[in-house]
Formats: sequence, structure tokens, C-alpha cells
Amino acid sequence: MNKYILVLIGLVYCNSNAQLPFPLAKGNVWHYTIEHQFYQPPLQNSYRTINVIGDSIMPNGKQYWVLDQVDMLGGQYIRCDSVHIYYWQSGVEKQVINLSDSVGAIDTIRWSGFFTSRCTGKYQSTLFAKPANIFSYSLGGLLFGDLTFASGFGYSRYEYHADQPIETDVWKLTGCIISNTLYGTTDVEQAIQELPTQFALFQNYPNPFNPSTTISFSIPKKSFVSLKVYDVLGRFVTQLVSEDLSPGVHFRRWTPIGLASGIYYYRIQSGTFRATRKCLLLR
Repeated sequence: MNKYILVLIGLVYCNSNAQLPFPLAKGNVWHYTIEHQFYQPPLQNSYRTINVIGDSIMPNGKQYWVLDQVDMLGGQYIRCDSVHIYYWQSGVEKQVINLSDSVGAIDTIRWSGFFTSRCTGKYQSTLFAKPANIFSYSLGGLLFGDLTFASGFGYSRYEYHADQPIETDVWKLTGCIISNTLYGTTDVEQAIQELPTQFALFQNYPNPFNPSTTISFSIPKKSFVSLKVYDVLGRFVTQLVSEDLSPGVHFRRWTPIGLASGIYYYRIQSGTFRATRKCLLLR
């Protein structure tokens, strides 16, 4: 075989197997503890597990990894090269994070309610006793948040400021499975199984959203739960839950069809517990 062909094959193989900063592969799993800070009344921690369930080639010819649910930034189809993290939504690829930014650099991103990303820090540290390059970003726009990325692991911390001025959700990576290797402790898996001690309705994510969002709530005992959505005038839009549910944290994905951009309210009722939160649909 021609030696130049052999070299070309070797280069393709090396590039396809290069170690990328975001370890996206089928079977990888991330466990997050979500601390709900400054809520009144106070809310206990909740938990989120995100799995890579497969991959897909998009019309632009790029390979995207498919998550089993949207992540903290509201994406479900994601890819990474050596310096960028991209999401795919509604037929368009969007670059969201630029790992090559210098500290202080600002990018225009226009993703899930965030319009800008500013690099606030780059340094070396360890995560789960393994060396990692750390990148931190401040996200701004209709929403405000802070994101930390760790090379070799992915997103390690995310702080989201909810609709209320002081309410904050802080996602902390407490364990992950990368290439069949467990990092962190099994305490994460045990915590996920713990039953909540109170009723709670959490802020949807992403918010604002398009085309879908996830609404989560907790119930401490078996209960009949009703979860409805209303428009800004109080008119009924849809019912997401109307059934008996076992105790735990539950999730419902809402993909509105034929609705205009605007503010909507989702309302939960279970026995004497009632709670309402607002969300923003952007077309």
C-alpha cells in the first residue's frame, strides 16, 4: 500500500480518537446535586442524572451526541472539538462555549436566553483527584448564570439565577462515569434514591426555552397530582399531570405546539399544596 495512504489513514485514526476536553461518548453519565438557595420557603436539594444515549449525524455532516434529557444549558444534542462546544437546535448549529477564549473575552452566543458568554477564569486544578484544566464563564442576557467547565469531565458547576431576584439553583457535579470509570462516590447514587420530605415545585429548565422545557417537582408521599399550564391571561393551555404518583422527584417535559412567544404559568396542586411558577417561551 502507498506509504502516503498509510500516513493519511494514521492521521484520520489519531484525529478521530484524540482526547477531547468534553468526554462525549455513549454510556457516559453525569450526576449533579442541585442546591436551591434563597427560596422561601426553603427547598431541599434535588438531583439530576444526565446520560449519553447515542449519537446522530446532523444535516451539516457533524456527529452530535444525544443526551437522555436536556442539560443545564437547555441542550440535548451536543458536540465538542478541541476548543468549542456546540449545540444543535431547530436545524441550526450554535457555538455556545469557546475554550480558547482569553480571560475577559466576550462572545455572542444567543442560546436558551443567554446572549453573551464572558470568560472569567482559566486555571489548573484537580477534580476527583485527577488534574484538569478549569474554565469559568459568566452568561448574560435575559437570564444570568455562571458556568464552570473541567477538561476531561465536562460541566462541573452551574449557577442559574431564577425569575425571583434572589432565588438561585446551583448544580454541582458530585460524580460521573467516563469511559466506564467511576469518579466521585456512590453517595450520589444513594442520594438520588432518598425521598423528599416536602412538596416543592422547581423552576423549569431551560428558561426561556424553545422548543421544549422540563418541569420538575417533589412529593413526599403517594399523592394525586395535577400540573397545568396557563397563558398570561389565566386561560388554560394544557395539562401535564393528572394522576396518582409515588413519592420522589418527578419530571415532565413540555413541548408546546402552535403557541406564540410569551410568558406562561405552570401550576401544581396536590391536596392542600399549591404552587405556581412562570416560564418564557421564545420562538
